[in-house]
Amino acid sequence: MFDVVPSDQVIEHVADLDLFASEVARISAPGTCGLHIFPARWHPIEAHLKSPFVHWLPKGPLRRAAVMASLRIGLAAPYFREFSFRDRVEIFSRFSEEETFYRSLRSTIATMQRHGLQCDARLASRDKIAFRLPTAPKAALPLLGWLYRQTFSVVLQTHKP
Repeated sequence: MFDVVPSDQVIEHVADLDLFASEVARISAPGTCGLHIFPARWHPIEAHLKSPFVHWLPKGPLRRAAVMASLRIGLAAPYFREFSFRDRVEIFSRFSEEETFYRSLRSTIATMQRHGLQCDARLASRDKIAFRLPTAPKAALPLLGWLYRQTFSVVLQTHKP
């Protein structure tokens, strides 16, 4: 059993989130704090491919076409430049299809809660905004925190009672 369970840039790569949540709950001692950091579903730039909007599209031909277009016009990470354009499209597309699973924050929290974990994504994002924008009005922090966790990065705190 563990007292702290962190995951950093993991959840968006987990195909079976129920299995992940059940394992986090299983290995957590009572009182365990979890800290899970992952890219927001609606971040405009996909965190790994560095391409705009491709992860917003359904997996399949449309997403593949968006990956191809991003690579063609230079709006993609500079990985695998030693390969042909066609091979890069294949590598990026397969990664996007098989290795990333972007979900809404609401569904991620619901999955964690189904496995007995209490969740809070608000406090950490509000604190992050307060740290980065120290002159922001206190009344604006909840809205700015919401925008941050919807469009940039999520810091999900879990607790096992």
